[in-house]
Amino acid sequence: MVAHILHITIGQTFSGGLIDFLLFGVLQGEAKTNWMYVPIVGIPWFFLYYFTFRYLINRFGWLTPGRENVTQVESGQPQSERAAAVIAGLGGKENLEEVDCCATRLRVTVKESSKVDEAALKVAGARGVIIRGNGVQVIYGPHVTIIKNEVEEILS
Repeated sequence: MVAHILHITIGQTFSGGLIDFLLFGVLQGEAKTNWMYVPIVGIPWFFLYYFTFRYLINRFGWLTPGRENVTQVESGQPQSERAAAVIAGLGGKENLEEVDCCATRLRVTVKESSKVDEAALKVAGARGVIIRGNGVQVIYGPHVTIIKNEVEEILS
C-alpha cells in the first residue's frame, strides 16, 4: 500500500529480488518507476518487521522452524544409529517401498502412512515431515544424501 501511495511501479518476474529491482526499477528510470523511494521505505520497514516479530516470537514463545521442543540426535552419534532411527520413524524396514531424495528432502514411499512417527523422525534430526497419501517427505537439509545412503545401506 505504501508503494502504491508513493507511485513506486517496479515490475518483477519471479522473486522480486535485486536483479528485478535493477532491471525493472533502476534501468527504467526514476521518472517512470520512483525506485528511489524503495530504500527510503524499505530500510525502516525491515527494522519494523524484524524487531516486531522478534519481540512477539520471544514474548509469546511462538515456535518457528528450528525452535521446536524436540531433542535431536547428537551429532556425535554413529551414522548407523541415525539411519536406524530414521527407518524406525518411517515404520520399519517392512513399511518402506522406495527411498529417494532431492536437495533437502528424503522422499519415501511407504506401505502404510499411519505407521510413520513424526516425533521420532524429528528426534532423528528432521526439520519437518510432510505426509501425502503413501508419500512421505522428511526435511533434513542439504546433508540428506548422506542420510539416504545410510538408510539404503541398512536396507540392502
